[in-house]
Amino acid sequence: MDKKEIIIDALNLFSRYGVKGVSMDQIARNSNISKRTLYEYFEDKGTLLSEALEYNYIEHVSLIKRLEKDSESVIDLFYYFYEKIMEMPRWYSPKFYDDLKKYPEVREAQGRYKEFFHEIFSNWFKRGVEEGVFVGDVNFEILILMSRSYSKMIRPSQSFSQFSSREVYTTIVLVFLRGICTAKGNERLERHIRKKRFDLSKN
Repeated sequence: MDKKEIIIDALNLFSRYGVKGVSMDQIARNSNISKRTLYEYFEDKGTLLSEALEYNYIEHVSLIKRLEKDSESVIDLFYYFYEKIMEMPRWYSPKFYDDLKKYPEVREAQGRYKEFFHEIFSNWFKRGVEEGVFVGDVNFEILILMSRSYSKMIRPSQSFSQFSSREVYTTIVLVFLRGICTAKGNERLERHIRKKRFDLSKN
């Protein structure tokens, strides 16, 4: 098993149990390698976590570049990005991101993430106004801050305990997008929603 595969295995464990809840012994066993081999790759769990975050960042950048290239409209871009997020639970795992606060050595990486997504979403909102699919009379800086707050609502709580994280997040995303879409934007968004419902009905 190579270094990249170990990082992916570790990320999957972190997303299920949190960073604090996973030991280097567990990571070694899960990757089917010896603990000694694991420490040859990574000095400690903090080092592994830092490299895992860097891998995650690169993965995000690569995904967004592909989506931006393949999407005809920013509506498609937002929708496809959301679908990809839902396919990879570690990207929105509450345990994972809560535990990151306990590792000061990764704060710089977290700041890099925030700056990256702030710039990306700012560009997408501007593009949406230019395409005529987003209304232009709103403060998109506030919307970016709102989107961060919305993402935290998928965390387990009494209010949403009867619903899956996917169902809660889907509702939040659709309400958010519908609220800033023009009639043209909502028409395109509804096409995605109808296609998704049709695909789900077939399964």
